[in-house]
Amino acid sequence: EASSLYNCNSTLKHMISKIRRDTASFERYQHNRDLVALVNMFSESERELPLGWDSKLDRNGK
Repeated sequence: EASSLYNCNSTLKHMISKIRRDTASFERYQHNRDLVALVNMFSESERELPLGWDSKLDRNGK
């Protein structure tokens, strides 16, 4: 599922390419909905978030 999201989204490919070249650019894209969705596909939902992190819902309740 993550690979299909990545392969079908040229904007996401561009963001990840920029982040890989310069990790400081993650700050610019960290709230992008598509990037967050991709990263969340690798998360373990049953584990607690690290200290200082918070969980947020979008307008669709996801």
